[in-house]
Amino acid sequence: MAELIRGKVARVFDNRSVAINRGTKHGVEKGMKFAIIDNDADEIKDPDTGERLGALARTKAFVQVTVAYDLYSIASTYRIVDFSSLFSGPGLGIDSKTPETFTYEGEATKRLSSAPVQVGDRVVQDIRA
Repeated sequence: MAELIRGKVARVFDNRSVAINRGTKHGVEKGMKFAIIDNDADEIKDPDTGERLGALARTKAFVQVTVAYDLYSIASTYRIVDFSSLFSGPGLGIDSKTPETFTYEGEATKRLSSAPVQVGDRVVQDIRA
């Protein structure tokens, strides 16, 4: 099995798009998927002994490469969030399916759901189906 492509977020454009510091010279191709990982992993300790058991890295977002250049790539969120169960009923005029977004440093509206995506966050190729 080939080694997973790993890199970092090089730039955050908005709440859906980033540049990653890996491109075609590193094996990146259009359509490849990556997970953006929080650099601050949650430490897990044994509740009885206090011994450190390990750390759990949190995924901030999943992105897919839309354009791959030699040394970097542009990637955007691709998963669709379906709110249809929340907004059921005729005439509401609400699009219940919307692209997934992430928070990013400098975003005016702060959300409580996750840490913001920022330059330097780890990026790991996601090979799940």
